[in-house]
Amino acid sequence: MGLNAFEPDNCNIKPRHLSYYTISSPSVISLFSHCSFGFNLTFFKRFYRQMQIVFPRLCSISTLLFFSILILVLCEQAVGYFIGLVPSQYYMALGKKDFDQFMYLTLKALALVLTMALILALKKYVWMLFYIKSRKMLTDYLQQLYLADINYYKLNVLDNEIDNVDQRIAKDVDKMCLIFGEIIPDLLISPFNIIFYSVQCWLVIGWIGPISVYIFFIISTVINNFLMSPIVRLAAQQEQLEGDFRFKHMQLRLNSESAAFYRCGLTENSKLSEKFNFLLQMQKKLNGRQFFLSISIFSASYFGSVLSYLVVAFPIFGGVYDHLDQTEISVLISKASFLILSLIFNFTRIINMAPQVSEMAGCTHRVGQLLEKLQFLVAEEKAERGDDEGIVIIINEDDDDDDGSDKDVSSSPTYNPTLSSTPGLHLEFNLGCNVIITGDSGIGKTSLLRTMDGLWPLCHGKIQRFMSHGRDGVFYLPQKPYLTNGTLRQQVCIHVCIVFPDLTCSMDDDREIVKNLQLAGLEELLERTGSLDARVDWHWEDILSPGEAQRLAFVRLFYHRPSVAILDEATSQVTESLEVCLYENCRRLNMTLISIGHRTTLTRFHDLELRLQGNGIW
Repeated sequence: MGLNAFEPDNCNIKPRHLSYYTISSPSVISLFSHCSFGFNLTFFKRFYRQMQIVFPRLCSISTLLFFSILILVLCEQAVGYFIGLVPSQYYMALGKKDFDQFMYLTLKALALVLTMALILALKKYVWMLFYIKSRKMLTDYLQQLYLADINYYKLNVLDNEIDNVDQRIAKDVDKMCLIFGEIIPDLLISPFNIIFYSVQCWLVIGWIGPISVYIFFIISTVINNFLMSPIVRLAAQQEQLEGDFRFKHMQLRLNSESAAFYRCGLTENSKLSEKFNFLLQMQKKLNGRQFFLSISIFSASYFGSVLSYLVVAFPIFGGVYDHLDQTEISVLISKASFLILSLIFNFTRIINMAPQVSEMAGCTHRVGQLLEKLQFLVAEEKAERGDDEGIVIIINEDDDDDDGSDKDVSSSPTYNPTLSSTPGLHLEFNLGCNVIITGDSGIGKTSLLRTMDGLWPLCHGKIQRFMSHGRDGVFYLPQKPYLTNGTLRQQVCIHVCIVFPDLTCSMDDDREIVKNLQLAGLEELLERTGSLDARVDWHWEDILSPGEAQRLAFVRLFYHRPSVAILDEATSQVTESLEVCLYENCRRLNMTLISIGHRTTLTRFHDLELRLQGNGIW
C-alpha cells in the first residue's frame, strides 16, 4: 500500500474509490464550435448584450455623454446646412454686384465657420470622454467576471476554446469602444439627414433627385455587404494572431533567464518569426479582401459628385427652368448640387463606414464570445457552490449512488492518465493531523491538491469542505509563488491590502512582519526597499530568486496564520536548515500541515505519509 502512519488516531484513510478529471463542459464546446464570425444575427445579439453593460440605465453618465454627442452631431448638421447654402447666396450677390449683401454674407460665413469649429472640437472632446467611460465599464465588467472565483484559471489552463483572454480584454474592448464612439452617432443621425435632404431635393428639382440617389445607394449597399462579410471573419482571426504573437513575446520576457541559460536566442527567433509570419500572411489576406471593398467604396464616393450634376442636368436640358436667367440658373445649380451632394454624402458616409464596421464586428464577436463564456462559468459556479468550502474531505459514493455518467476526459488539455483512477482511497483531513504526500515526479501529487482545492473537478465521488480560504481557514502555497506588483507590505498582506485598502496596520503588525522577514532570511529585502510601504518600480518576480520567492511566500503564510496550510513543494528551493526553521514556525503557530515533498527531513513534521505509486497503487 505504501502507507506510513505516525500517529493514526487523528487521521483516517479508508478503502474507497477516487477518480480525477479535467474537462470543459460539452455544452460550452458546442456553443463556441458552431459560432460564425460574420456580420449576422449573432453579431447583433452580442453587440446588444455589450451595450447593456455600457448603458446600464437611462440616466447613467455614459448615456448622457452619448446623447450629448448626438446633439452635437445634430448641431453640426444644422450649421453645415447653412454653410452649404452660402455659395449659392454668393452667386446671387456677385451676379447682382450687391456689395452690402456680399459683406453680410462674408461675416455670416465667418461666424458659421467659427461655430462649426467649436462644435467639432466639442464633439471630439465628448466623444473621447464617452470612449474612455465605455471602455472602463466594459473592461471592469469583464475583469470582475474573469477574476471571480478561479475563472481566470479555467480559461487559461482548462479551457481551449477562448484564446488570448488578455488580448480580448485589453485590446479588443479598446478597439471596439473607439470605433463605436466614432461611427455610431453619425450612423444614427444619417437617417434624419437623409429624410431632410430628400425632401429638400424633391422641392427643388423634383422626384428624380432623391430616387436616383436611393437606387445608387441600394446597389452600393448590396455590393459592400457581399464584400464585407468575409472581412469580419478575417479581422477576428487577425486579432487572434496578434494575441498569439504578443503572448510569445511575453512568454520570452517572463522566462528570459531560463532561455538565456539554454542559449535559446536562435530557437526563439525562429518561433517568433513563425508567429509573426502567420500574422503577416493573415494581414495580407485581409488587405486583399479590403482592396476590393475599397474599390467599391471609393467608386461610390467619387461617382456621387458626378451623379449630382447628372440629376440636375435632366430638368435643365428638359426645359423645366427655361424661364430663369443665367444668374438664377447658376444659383439653382449651386443649391441643387449642394442638396444632392449632401444626400449622397449621408449615404456614402454609411458606405464608407464598412471597413470600420467590419473591424468593430470582429472585435465584438471576440469580446462577446468571452462574455458568454464568463457568464456561463459564473452561472455554473453558483449552481455548484455549496454552503461550505475550505478544508477537504474526499470520499466516493458507492456505485449505486453514481449517476452513471462517466466523462470522457482524454481530449482535455490538462488530462493526466496517471490520475484516471486511484481505487480504494478515502481521505479525511482533520485539524491537528499533519499529512505529507509523497511519490515520484509526475505521479499526481499536485493534481491531488488541485482537485482538493476545486481547480480540477471530480469524475466520481465528492469533496466536502468545511473551512474557507484565507485567515482562520485554508491557505495554499504553490511551488512557484504568485507575486503581484506593489509594495513589500502588499506582497505579505496580499489579500488584506486589497479587500481593506483603508486598513491601518499597527506597530505590532509591522514588528511581526519584520520578525518574519528576518526568520525567512529576507531582512535584506527591507533594506533594499527602505520600508514596508515604499513604492517600487520593479517586478518582484524579476528581482527575487526562486528561493527568495518561496521564503517570501512563507512570510505571507505566517502573516495570515491560517488553520490549515497546504504546501506544494513550497521549500524545494531553500536549504534544509531553513526549511526546518520554516516548518517549526508553522507548528509554533498551530497550523495543520498538508505537504507535498521529496525530502526525508520533512517527515518528522507530519503525523502521516500518503505515498502515491501510480497505476492506482497508493
